[in-house]
Amino acid sequence: MTKAAEKGSADSREAASVQPFWGQPFSVEIDENPIEPYDGTQDPHAHLQAFQTQMYISGGNDKLSCKLFPGTLRGVAMHWMATLPARSIQTFSDLANSFVSQFAAHRVKRLEMSNLFDIKQDREESLKSFLAWFNNATIRVDDPDQKFFVKAFQKGLRVGPFNDALALRRPVSMEEIRAHAEKHIKVEEDQIERREAERDLGHKESRCPAMAKEDRRPVQSRARDPAQHFTLLTKKRAQILREISHTTLLEFPEEAKGKVIGPDRASWCDFHRTFSHSTMECWILRTQIEKLVQKGHIRQYVLRPGGK
Repeated sequence: MTKAAEKGSADSREAASVQPFWGQPFSVEIDENPIEPYDGTQDPHAHLQAFQTQMYISGGNDKLSCKLFPGTLRGVAMHWMATLPARSIQTFSDLANSFVSQFAAHRVKRLEMSNLFDIKQDREESLKSFLAWFNNATIRVDDPDQKFFVKAFQKGLRVGPFNDALALRRPVSMEEIRAHAEKHIKVEEDQIERREAERDLGHKESRCPAMAKEDRRPVQSRARDPAQHFTLLTKKRAQILREISHTTLLEFPEEAKGKVIGPDRASWCDFHRTFSHSTMECWILRTQIEKLVQKGHIRQYVLRPGGK
């Protein structure tokens, strides 16, 4: 056999032993851990980071990344992908840069350290909610400094037992604050559950049998389930209300036109558009937003694991 024939035979055997790229099976990790689809309304950097992390864990290479990334896109984002000029993408880096540039308007704004001092705990806001909100904000700061984080957190914290405890302990990092907050959050949640149970019991005992079929409680007390849990969000519900009020997602009640529908005549509710309770306390708004979260309509406001 000639050298040329031997070389040709060896090349044929090598080609037969190497499975074509498009026919290669995917990693089990990739199949079992799908990434949340990107529809053009979320932060492109966050989506890209989640995808690259998954590829790193699964051992994917540059070619496989280019092949799988379009499968994570939906709607407008998928349409953009389909309109890319032929041969305009040579590497995954090219695709990633083009993707981020196209949807840059949806990138989550980075925060300055001074912005943290503007974050305040509302009068009725739970410690758990405020801590989650503040932690999420610290992740968006470009130049993190734990000492400034601690100062900003304590400045925004409402006066109360936990504020007093921090003043005595003098923590030096947010990790310390989170560790100390655990038992305070548990106590706070237990107190809320007891108050809710006592309030519901009081309504039942004071209700006249003749009026049993008619619910005369304030609108804020109706259909309230003490055991109901709400998804942690990246923004306060009052802010979410302002941002989605122009859509048809929320079912706004009829305007009260000055009628007071709750016990608090000093607090204004943007959702009910009347004095009755604060927007943050509005139970109907909370339940409607939670339903939107569960249906996937406002995924961009859901607090992800790790504060994303």
